Amino acid sequence: MNNEQVIRALYEARARRDWEGVAALLADEIAYHEPGEEDHSGTFRGRDEVVALLRKLTEVTEDTFQLEPVDFLNLNDHSAVTVRWWAERGGTRSEGCEIAVYRLREGRIIEVSFFNEPADQEKFATVFAFD
Repeated sequence: MNNEQVIRALYEARARRDWEGVAALLADEIAYHEPGEEDHSGTFRGRDEVVALLRKLTEVTEDTFQLEPVDFLNLNDHSAVTVRWWAERGGTRSEGCEIAVYRLREGRIIEVSFFNEPADQEKFATVFAFD
């Protein structure tokens, strides 16, 4: 698979909540960078830690977290993806857009950094809180 196919497969596996499928697309040594000051912000290292984070994000959003890749810009080792996302929790909806920059090697994702722009920061913090 080329970079775009790998990343599309990742989004499809996440949408199905196929965590084994997600893990298969990540390198053992993946570095996953989430910006901000929220509970899920920081750098997560390793396949198990990243999959646990993704599962937790789905759990705290009451299984409503959805991501829709919109556009791809692909190079040999990197891909940038614009993504529309939304989630709800307890009747509060958060939505926004982000740019995700992926680095791949041998058909696996080895690093990803997000540049997130939620429509409403307060709703974003509420919906994705780990309490």
